[in-house]
Amino acid sequence: MTYDPYGRRPRRGPQQEPSQVLTASQIAKIEAAFEELNKKAAHWEEQARQWQTTATESRAVAAEWQGRVRELEHALSEAQTLANEAEENCQRWRSAADEAQVQFSSWETRAEELESEAAKAEQRVNELEEALKAAQEGHNEEADRLQQIETDFLESKQRLERRFAIQAEEQRKTVLRDLLPVLDNLDLALDHIPGGGSGQDLRQGVDLTRQSFLKMLARHDVFPLDPLGKAFDPELQEAVGTMPDPTLPPGTVARVEQKGYRIGDELLRPARVLVTPL
Repeated sequence: MTYDPYGRRPRRGPQQEPSQVLTASQIAKIEAAFEELNKKAAHWEEQARQWQTTATESRAVAAEWQGRVRELEHALSEAQTLANEAEENCQRWRSAADEAQVQFSSWETRAEELESEAAKAEQRVNELEEALKAAQEGHNEEADRLQQIETDFLESKQRLERRFAIQAEEQRKTVLRDLLPVLDNLDLALDHIPGGGSGQDLRQGVDLTRQSFLKMLARHDVFPLDPLGKAFDPELQEAVGTMPDPTLPPGTVARVEQKGYRIGDELLRPARVLVTPL
């Protein structure tokens, strides 16, 4: 917190957002749950395919039995024809008629058995279809749950990425801000090294170092602010005192005690200045 001779509120540093980072174990648990749901979904799909195959085979058996019933019905029609002929030739064909009647009874019994088996097969097909439908519904529920978990995981991942990006940017600003005193010392050294004689080489070396430092900061989008001779702006400067100067209007920066710097469009460090009295 800095003193403001103009009565403005003291400047405060950036507030830190409380950490909301998931731990590695929490992320691992989410991934394990995601894998378990994938296994369950695969199991339900395999079970549904098996039930579908069984239903298809049952339908084929039922169709075969129905074909046999039709064959028996056709045979029954032929037997009835023989019975009619036997009645017309009662004396001559009585023996054949009796045999036909026995055969007919046998076929009728077999037909009833086949009809019963066909009914059972149809009932089994219906049961399998219902089981397949239930399995499909269960699969859909698991798929919806899996989709929700995947959505939650992606949202958490995006929040973590944003949080890490903000933290990385704050750390970068902190490192760059900590380097500024080095540049202040170079500026101070240039102000105290004589320009001629034996100090000329030293002054050139310090200036080259300062220029290299400024180029390095520029690559990180950091540039100095020059408020000298401009109206005092409490958003960009910090007034550390007053300095009368009849050539400047009141409230003007008359001297820069410590340079300010910006990073992009944001203030990295305010300039410490002396301002002409109001």
